[in-house]
Amino acid sequence: MCIEIYKHNKEERIARTWGTTAEGLPYVKEAIEDAGNWLIGGDLEVIEPIKYNDGLDRYRLSPAQLREEFSRRNADAVFAFQLRNPVHNGHALLMTDTRRRLLEMGYRNPILLLHPLGGFTKADDVPLTWRMKQHEKVLEEGVLDPETTVVAIFPSPMHYAGPTEVQWHAKSRINAGANFYIVGRDPAGMKHPKEDRDLYDPDHGKKVLSMAPGLEKLNILPFKVAAYDTKKRKMDFFDPSRPQDYLFISGTKMRSLAQNREDPPDGFMCPGGWKIVNSISICVQQAPCGVNNTFDLCETNSIYIACIEIYKHNKEERIARTWGTTAEGLPYVKEAIEDAGNWLIGGDLEVIEPIKYNDGLDRYRLSPAQLREEFSRRNADAVFAFQLRNPVHNGHALLMTDTRRHLLEMGYRNPILLLHPLGGFTKADDVPLTWRMKQHEKVLEEGVLDPETTVVAIFPSPMHYAGPTEVQWHAKSRINAGANFYIVGRDPAGMKHPKEDRDLYDPDHGKKVLSMAPGLEKLNILPFKVAAYDTKKRKMDFFDPSRPQDYLFISGTKMRSLAQNREDPPDGFMCPGGWKVLVEYYETLLEAVSN
Repeated sequence: MCIEIYKHNKEERIARTWGTTAEGLPYVKEAIEDAGNWLIGGDLEVIEPIKYNDGLDRYRLSPAQLREEFSRRNADAVFAFQLRNPVHNGHALLMTDTRRRLLEMGYRNPILLLHPLGGFTKADDVPLTWRMKQHEKVLEEGVLDPETTVVAIFPSPMHYAGPTEVQWHAKSRINAGANFYIVGRDPAGMKHPKEDRDLYDPDHGKKVLSMAPGLEKLNILPFKVAAYDTKKRKMDFFDPSRPQDYLFISGTKMRSLAQNREDPPDGFMCPGGWKIVNSISICVQQAPCGVNNTFDLCETNSIYIACIEIYKHNKEERIARTWGTTAEGLPYVKEAIEDAGNWLIGGDLEVIEPIKYNDGLDRYRLSPAQLREEFSRRNADAVFAFQLRNPVHNGHALLMTDTRRHLLEMGYRNPILLLHPLGGFTKADDVPLTWRMKQHEKVLEEGVLDPETTVVAIFPSPMHYAGPTEVQWHAKSRINAGANFYIVGRDPAGMKHPKEDRDLYDPDHGKKVLSMAPGLEKLNILPFKVAAYDTKKRKMDFFDPSRPQDYLFISGTKMRSLAQNREDPPDGFMCPGGWKVLVEYYETLLEAVSN
């Protein structure tokens, strides 16, 4: 076993999980805020099954045990249903109707996986022990068929984290052998802890499940709404033509009835099951001591939206999930999120003609299809991408030429470099795109990079400085563009925390995420070898740790400062023509300020 130690960035963990850092989120106090400052991870080897000795261990089946049980029952389809409440007859109706539909689809023996949550739930939820007793009664009284039902505890805590959490739930069911999953409206959702609104758009969970990589094997079944039909005196699927005949009994209402020793309408729940629920006069649940589960887009007439979709613009959630924090001072937030409207338009885009900016740079704005065509025209057998938001200095060039040499040694005949500078938003102190492209042209003109083996194209994305989240977007975009190698540095797309004296992200998290993220299997990540100015050799060279005193590190900030002050960098730092472009930019800037 290989143990890995991680700094416990609690703020980032909370923001990425819930899409907010508001106080009052469930599970946060118990398992995150009061937890330590370090996390232990690594490859786990289970020596023997974990026992809770609470009388429920027979229901704690591992994914392998569940798959074995489904095989023993000769299941040709497995449909999973997760819940954190006692099973009422509306749930049972949905599950039996699902089995009926699967039989009509041609399956011979669909098996239900009834998979109640076994970890942390909110304090007012019915405790696991009592829920399992109630589930047993549901089977005993024939509400669900024991021959076609497997009951097993899903040992995860409930975070109420909406679209993030529902992906975990779905992937866990795939591991357990399910190929169908019943998902309701606003799965794993909750009310905002500080505002009078839902924390998540109720349709986002199902939308995420339809798009998330790694879930292609799972068929999502819609949760048909069941309610108590006062005319039929039983639970039935809701008929919108006669809404006045239905009574909706929520989990909260059900628990309230039980706590007040009031009976629900006949036919709401099997008698034995209600007796179990009704016996709980005070429901207080605590997470087991010592258990901490961690899971760890101009010219508007150029685009046609084929099918328009309207979304509520949940700005807080968008910020939290993108940056892992909601702290003030994040780049891009003020310009593009906080001052934006409250609704977003999306849908399938049909590009009628290429978008033109008419700024002299449109020849560099190549679509992914155009880039792949160019690589094919050049007979490339490997494409390695390099992204940057600064002018190219000789250290960058050294890294790119050395990468090509390395690929030739690996047996590739014609590796092509995709120099892919960011063309969207960057921070105010960054060199504007127009001037950066002039500088890149000089780098090619003066032979620092070979024009025959280099394709320069603008990557039209804004720069969020959002670390591990953003670097996945960068990587997937390069796959679409035809690259199969991508040079990634330390702390890619990272930045300093806007309010604290520390880096916002762990510097190794970006590369770690790229090694694990689904959908990136076709992309080979190449490490960013550190280059610095060698004062002895008087040129940019790869850093030699045996003689650190001989190297001068010139950051992007330092480079811009030198150009602003009309100071020259050391000889060999950048090609003369490229440096001259930088100086000209800052001269025009000073002239504009003085005017």
